[in-house]
Amino acid sequence: MSDTPIADSPTTPPGAGAPDVSVAPVRGGGFHLAVIALATIACYANSFAGVYLFDDETGIIDNTSIRSLAPWRLLAPPAETTVAGRPIVNATFGLNYAISGLDTWSYHALNLLIHIGAAWALFGVIRRTLRLPKLADRFGRHADALALVIALAWALHPLQTESVTYIVQRAESLAGLIYLASLYAFIRMLTTAPEIRWGWITIALCAVGMLSKEILATAPFILLAYDAILVSDCHFIEAIKRRRRWYAPIFATIVIAVWIFLVNPRGGSAGFGNEDLPTPLEYAGTQPEIILHYLKLTFWPAQLCLDYDWGVETDMASIAIPATILIAALLLVLYGAIRRRPAAFLGVWFFVILAPTSSFVPIADLAFEHRMYLPLAAIIAFVTLMAYQFLGRPAATTSDNSGAMKIVVAGGVVVCVALGARAFERNRDYASALDMWKSVIELRPDNPRAHFNLAHSVYKLGDIRGAIAGYRDAIAIAPNYANALSQLGALLSRIGEHEEALPLLERAAIQKPKEAAIQYNLGITLSSLGRDDEAAKAYRTCLSLDPKRGDAFYNLGNIALRRQDFDAAAKEFENAIRVQPDHIRANYNLGGIFQIRGDTRRAGDHFDRAYAAAMAEGANQRSKGRLVEAVDALQLATQIRPDSAEAHCELARGLKDIGNLDAALREARTAAKLAPAMRSVAELLAELGRPAVNGATP
Repeated sequence: MSDTPIADSPTTPPGAGAPDVSVAPVRGGGFHLAVIALATIACYANSFAGVYLFDDETGIIDNTSIRSLAPWRLLAPPAETTVAGRPIVNATFGLNYAISGLDTWSYHALNLLIHIGAAWALFGVIRRTLRLPKLADRFGRHADALALVIALAWALHPLQTESVTYIVQRAESLAGLIYLASLYAFIRMLTTAPEIRWGWITIALCAVGMLSKEILATAPFILLAYDAILVSDCHFIEAIKRRRRWYAPIFATIVIAVWIFLVNPRGGSAGFGNEDLPTPLEYAGTQPEIILHYLKLTFWPAQLCLDYDWGVETDMASIAIPATILIAALLLVLYGAIRRRPAAFLGVWFFVILAPTSSFVPIADLAFEHRMYLPLAAIIAFVTLMAYQFLGRPAATTSDNSGAMKIVVAGGVVVCVALGARAFERNRDYASALDMWKSVIELRPDNPRAHFNLAHSVYKLGDIRGAIAGYRDAIAIAPNYANALSQLGALLSRIGEHEEALPLLERAAIQKPKEAAIQYNLGITLSSLGRDDEAAKAYRTCLSLDPKRGDAFYNLGNIALRRQDFDAAAKEFENAIRVQPDHIRANYNLGGIFQIRGDTRRAGDHFDRAYAAAMAEGANQRSKGRLVEAVDALQLATQIRPDSAEAHCELARGLKDIGNLDAALREARTAAKLAPAMRSVAELLAELGRPAVNGATP
C-alpha cells in the first residue's frame, strides 16, 4: 500500500479524487509497536487472575445468547445488560465462550489484545497527525518518539484497568479500538493515495462501531473536526462541502446507532422521562464535579473505584465552581476550534466523546472511570506536547529540539513506569470480588450497592450469615433498597426466619411491584408460613411478569401436592419442564407422581432426567463461582440416586469449596464405600487429610 505524498493539484477538485494535503512519507514503526505491546502485556500480566464482577454476571455468566455461535443469537443480546444494543461486543463474548466456556482466561486475553490494538491505533493517529503540514514544523522531527510516549502512557494508565480487566467493559475498549481505527483510516484517506480505499474503510469502521457502543455516534463529528481544524484549515461547513461524497455516508452511519437505540431502548438505565433517573438538569449539574474528578485521577490515580454510586449534587455552591471551570474550558475550546487552533482539537476530542455519558442525558450511574478510556488520550497528548514545546523553546529557531525530546522521553519513561506499576497493583483488586468490594466500601462507605455486592460475594462463598449481615448494612444506608430487601428476606427465609423475612419482602414488592424475583421470594416465604393461597397468588404474579420462570410453576405444583391434588400438581410440574426442560425438582416430583400411578417407565425417565440435570447444574454453578447453588444441586443428585458414588464425590468437592470440611468428609467416605476402587474419591480423601477406606486406591 503506497504512502506516496500527494501534492495539491489544480485539475483535481478536493474530495473528488486524490487527497489535497501533502504529508511526509511515514515508514517503519515496528519497534515502537513492539515496545507498546510488550509494556502493556507486562502491565496486565496479572489481569488474567481477574474474576467475574458486577455486570459480568448479567452480561456474561447469565447471558445465554453467547452459548452458541449462531449469528441470530449473538446479534440479539439480552435487554437491560451491558451488552444490550451492542451486538458486536456480544459476538466477541460468544467467541470467548466457544473457546473457554466461562473460564476467564480467554476473555482477559482478548481484552488485552483489544487494548494493545487500540494503543497501536492511537500511536498511528498521533505520528501521522504530527506530520501534517500544520504541525510538522513543530513536531514532525520527533513525531514517532512523541507518539510512542503518548500511546504508552495512555495504554499503561491505571484509569484504563476498568476497561481492560473488568471483563464486560470490553464494550468500552472495543469501541475505543474501532473509534481510533476509524480516525486512523480517515487520516489515511486525507493524506495518502488511493483515497477511495481508505474512505470506504472509514465508513465501514464507523458502521461497525455503531453496533459496539453509543459513543461511536460522536465519531463523524470528530472526523469533521479533525479535517476542518488540522487538515483543510477551513470552516466546518466548507470542510463538508469539500468532501461531501465522504461525509454523507459517514454521517449516515449514525442512523444505525439511532436504530439500535429504538430497538433496544435502555429505559431502565438511561433516557428521559424515567422517574427513577435524575432529571436532565440534575444530571448536567452534577457532571462538572465528576469530570473534574476524572481529571484529578488522570494526574493522580491513587484512589480508583469500581462503583461510585455518585449521588445527584443539589448544593448550588458545590455546583457553581466546577461548572464555572468547565464552562470556561468549553468556551476556550470553542474559540480555538473556530480559530482552527490545533490544540483545540484535543479539547473537542475530550468534550465531544464524553458528551453522551457526561452532559445532560440522564444515566442511572452518574460516574464510571471507564468513560475516560478515549478522553484520557487528549489529556496525555496535550501535556506531552506542551512539555515538548516548552522545553524546546530555546531551540525554536533551529527546529532542533533533540534536547527537549530527550527530556520528554526520560520523563515519559519515569511516568510510564509509575503508571504501569499502579495499574499492575490495581489489577490485584480484580482477582477477588471480596477485595474489590471492600476497596469500594473503603472509598465510598455510604454506597449501599457496594455493601449489597459484598454480601452477594460472601454468599457465593457459602457464608449465609455473613451475607445476611452485608444485606443489613446495605439496607441501613438505603432503607428502600428493593434488591437488598428481597435478598435479605430470601436468606432469612432459607434459615427458617420466615416471620422476619415476610415484612422485608413485602417492602421490596412495594418498591418494585414488577420485579418477578421479588414476587417469587415472597411466594416462598408465604408458603413456608402455611399461607398457600397468598403464596400461589405471588407465584402467579411472578409468572405474569416472567412466564418462563420454571421455579414458580414448580412451587405451584408443590402447593397442589400438599393438597393431594396430583392432577393439578402434575400439570404445574409439566409447565415447569415445558419452560425449563432440565428442571431438577420438577422432573423428580413428576417422576414420583408417575410412580404413584404405576407408570414406572415414565417415572424412571423423569428420575434419570432429574439426576442428569442435577449433576450438570452442579458443575455449571461451580464453573460460575456460585458454590452454594452448586452444593444445592449436588445434594439433590444424591437424594435422587443415593447409590451414586459420583454424586457423593462431587457433593464432597462442593462442600469442600465452601469450607464445610466435616460434611465433605462424610460424603467422600460414603462415595468410597459405594465405589472402593474409584480413584477420584481416594484423591479427594487425601486432599481432606483422611486415608482412603474399604480398599480405595490413591
